[in-house]
Amino acid sequence: MDLTVIVVSCNGREMTTACLESVFATVKKAVEVVLVDNGSSDGTADAAAAAFPQARLIRNAENRGFAAAVNQGLRTAKGRVVVLLNNDARPEAGALDGLVDFLDANAKAGMAGPQLVHEDGRPQNSYDNCPTLASSVMNKGLLRLAFPSRYPSKRQSHAEPVEVESLIGASLAVKREVVEKVGPLDEDYFLFLEETDWCLRARKAGYSVMFVPSLRVLHLQGRTREKIRARARVEYVRSLFTYFRKQAPSSHGSLRVLHFFKTGFEWIGALLGVVLTLFLWPRGRRRFAEISYLLLWQVLFCPASFGIAPATWPQASWRQAHV
Repeated sequence: MDLTVIVVSCNGREMTTACLESVFATVKKAVEVVLVDNGSSDGTADAAAAAFPQARLIRNAENRGFAAAVNQGLRTAKGRVVVLLNNDARPEAGALDGLVDFLDANAKAGMAGPQLVHEDGRPQNSYDNCPTLASSVMNKGLLRLAFPSRYPSKRQSHAEPVEVESLIGASLAVKREVVEKVGPLDEDYFLFLEETDWCLRARKAGYSVMFVPSLRVLHLQGRTREKIRARARVEYVRSLFTYFRKQAPSSHGSLRVLHFFKTGFEWIGALLGVVLTLFLWPRGRRRFAEISYLLLWQVLFCPASFGIAPATWPQASWRQAHV
């Protein structure tokens, strides 16, 4: 088997079926598709099973998190290359085949990712640096402008494949040998930064992580979490704390303190914004509500009840003690 494509869903029936359709329509190599459904309540699993009986379906009774769901797929995968594909992603013709070909042709390359694009063709950030204390507590947009070589962004264009620190997990190809050497995704991450942690572990094991700009995947960025923005923001910061605790423990304490002050300053700025506009700016009100939720979470010492992960998540009690 050339390729295994693993798609994780949690609701989003139409997006998920469109994703599967695009995979079967664009991949020419021998491919198996594994859909791991994390307790969808909108009929996603049934719709996918009816439309694509050739796909392997794993049904979870509840939301187990992205990393745990991907690992379920990895345990059944037969392809020599595995692609993690968000259910809001649509590969263009040849994109996933091209990732397999690239990894086959480059012995040192362990992971590869395409150019992610918006519906109108505009590029998205498709790779990133691993989090640093500076990028986590300062304005990343300014860092990207001031230090583009250290903090890459979609403003940079590449004609040829380039080695990067980390790929965006919306479409990420990995050799089976890499999974066997460095292990699966770390399930201490419920959502966010699990692929960054994976890329770092692969690089530490001697593999290169490559961005291949000639291959394109449409990514409907943010559609899946539009209705849970505040909770998603908490989940991201929780994953950020987890990443530093695991990969940069000497900076973990400093990050916790500095991020609290960062959130506090953002809250003051958001409050001033809604006051000056007399609470008539919808986007300003939404931003104020999101930052208020994040600040409250930190003030309350990061309780597990905030964020996206349900109380039944196996690591919920663990993360409360270790975040």
